[in-house]
Amino acid sequence: MIRLLPPYSFLLIALALSACARSEEIDSSAREVAFLSEDENLIIAFKRTGQVEFLAPIEEGTCYLLGTGSYDADRLIDHDGTIYGYEIEGAELYLDDPTHDLLTGVYRRVNLRSICQARQPDPGENSASVQPLPLSGIEGSGATKKRSAEFDVDEDTIAISVYLFGREVGTRARPTAFLAPDGGNLLVELPDISFCDAGYCALMLPRNEAIPVEPGRYRVEISGPEEYLEEIDARLATRKGAVFDRTRIPLRTVVASTTLTDDEIDQTIDGIVASFEASPYAIELTPTEVVRADAKYAEIVADFRSAAIEELFALGDAKALNLFLIDRAVGIPGLLGLAAGIPSSQGIRGPFNGVIVAVQTHRTGAGVLSTEVLADSSAHELGHALGLFHTTEEDGLLHDPIADTPECLPEHDINGDGSLTAKECEALDGFNMLFWTPVYEDGTFAKQDEISIEQADVLRHAIIGVE
Repeated sequence: MIRLLPPYSFLLIALALSACARSEEIDSSAREVAFLSEDENLIIAFKRTGQVEFLAPIEEGTCYLLGTGSYDADRLIDHDGTIYGYEIEGAELYLDDPTHDLLTGVYRRVNLRSICQARQPDPGENSASVQPLPLSGIEGSGATKKRSAEFDVDEDTIAISVYLFGREVGTRARPTAFLAPDGGNLLVELPDISFCDAGYCALMLPRNEAIPVEPGRYRVEISGPEEYLEEIDARLATRKGAVFDRTRIPLRTVVASTTLTDDEIDQTIDGIVASFEASPYAIELTPTEVVRADAKYAEIVADFRSAAIEELFALGDAKALNLFLIDRAVGIPGLLGLAAGIPSSQGIRGPFNGVIVAVQTHRTGAGVLSTEVLADSSAHELGHALGLFHTTEEDGLLHDPIADTPECLPEHDINGDGSLTAKECEALDGFNMLFWTPVYEDGTFAKQDEISIEQADVLRHAIIGVE
């Protein structure tokens, strides 16, 4: 879902480690506590689980997770194994960074929720293919309760998606069952049917050829604390009719970048269209008018719950793939692109239906832009928006649910750095549109335009597909 330039995770941690580290023992059974650095650029949050989180406040109600670690009575240990001493006295955290001295300092205790509690935007306006999905009352006892929804699917329906929106959806409230007409729990059979991120979850059929849409009654169950279940907005998207020999999908491009010329925009769109035309099935992206957005959105927080994203995505189209070209994503150095979901909320004009692609991270050190690479990154993110996962993730341990996409495994990590590259996987899926990164070891970009037959079958079932 997210593409970064190398050195990938190091960039995120480097941003995190720019302010902090020492403490008296924190009882892990106590409530969570958080501390803010003197320059207000870093929050260290102690979790009940024994985990510690490094967070960067970006804008009101938005914090970016930079990295995680663990803690004991007097030490913090980050994901790389670096140890920081700490001590807590009253409302202050004293942190000692003996390695770099970057994080050494005094941090004051803060209310994490008041700083990082994200707003929940309006999910947006439905098109004719989307309808509200009524939820039951809250059921069960104990701390974790559930709500459910049932809906009937007829024989003409070829694709369904259930969208869930809410402030704690994807974190404290999540779908835990998706019962098919035969009573089987599809989330047990194929967990990847569900995708969740902060504020949004989507359950989608078909995800592959193995589990098609069957006629009958479906049931979705969502579990979590009662206060978070109360505010969930559930919607059902369906597509009826035939699977077309040629499936057309409208593409709406919104340009907030201040650096792209009209020719570069046209070249990028042409490249995106060409990438999907390489599909084994006929997938035709049909560009609509290009919309120029206000320059204030050129640099934007990469959080789909933010007010700026909600305003920008209001320029999208419920019935189209929505591509938003910006200059930079604030808070994620090296970001190439990011999709609002896998899939995005197709059929709804709102903040979870679209992808952002950052133009400036596609420029060389001399400022030269490759529209070919920009088009490839855009096509990759649009593939996510249509419901495709990465064929292979960075470490080679996770793969998509598609049967005919090759899997690049950890043993293909030739240099042993724990990060598979397109070069190391070029005999497998390194050139697939949905491989996790396009970057070679030397910083150049691979041409990634391969789409498997089964990936193409998922694409041609898109909720917004037309003949």
